[in-house]
Amino acid sequence: MASGTTELDVVNRALVKIGAQEINSLDDSGKNPRIMRAAIDPVRDKFLRKNPWNSAIKRVQIAKNTVAPAWGWASAYDLPSDFIKLLNVQSSTTIASAQSDSKNTPNNIDYKLEGGQILCDETATLNIRYVSRQTDMSRWDPMMTEALASLLAYEVCMAISNDRALKGDLWQEYMEACREAKTNDGWEDDMYDFPEDDWILATL
Repeated sequence: MASGTTELDVVNRALVKIGAQEINSLDDSGKNPRIMRAAIDPVRDKFLRKNPWNSAIKRVQIAKNTVAPAWGWASAYDLPSDFIKLLNVQSSTTIASAQSDSKNTPNNIDYKLEGGQILCDETATLNIRYVSRQTDMSRWDPMMTEALASLLAYEVCMAISNDRALKGDLWQEYMEACREAKTNDGWEDDMYDFPEDDWILATL
């Protein structure tokens, strides 16, 4: 479910959690806009990398680079420019194993991730599934944006409020918001994709 939320909405939600004044634009002058402007991109990317959110996952085919690795592997494939985290790598010529009924979990080939490239011994196009840098927050689930706002508030809390106790509370709030968001995100997958990590299992 898309949320219709903007990046500025998330920033202001984080400021409210800290008890700070909302801003009109990230380009505003002043202390709080400057802090939030510097924080939003790295915090968002960390949030996306930590959790394979459905709304940020992409499937693409990538072609072999014309320059092969110096040694060890036959081929190199450049990662997409919006790459955050690699989930699956499959040769486009390989038939998926009958052991897996899920189209969301293709069998990985042998590969190594180095220097912004996938190194492997394939020569055909690769099918990859990855977490992308999804900057359009209107496409995010509402629970995702709430969790990001909590993490953002935690990250900038000391710079804005210098309240260590509040920072601890914000971390707990983030953990709870993220757990709920991940649970709901996981229920939209098939049984093979459900993210059974410690946060999810703790609720069962």
